[in-house]
Amino acid sequence: MKRAPTTVEISPLELGQLGDVSADQRETIQNTIIMPTDYYSTSDICQRFRCSSRTIFRRMSREVNPFPKPCIRTRGAENLWDVNDVSTWEAIERARNRPKK
Repeated sequence: MKRAPTTVEISPLELGQLGDVSADQRETIQNTIIMPTDYYSTSDICQRFRCSSRTIFRRMSREVNPFPKPCIRTRGAENLWDVNDVSTWEAIERARNRPKK
């Protein structure tokens, strides 16, 4: 699993809740807050679901519960998927495949 920092946008409402800070401090806060995001690489996904990368890309074109598209696509390197997107897909897939009573 890869971890990459991403900048988070802060809404004017959230900035208003900061209390007594100067306009310069608000701008600095808005420009520097970093939230780590976890990613799965193509090989992580293949290992997790015990399948080939081709199977992953086939699942992306399914009509029912398609596998999420990578959030970062790169040429010559592995694609990256957001861990939350993959976890959501997996939960839906488990629910779909649960035996009916």
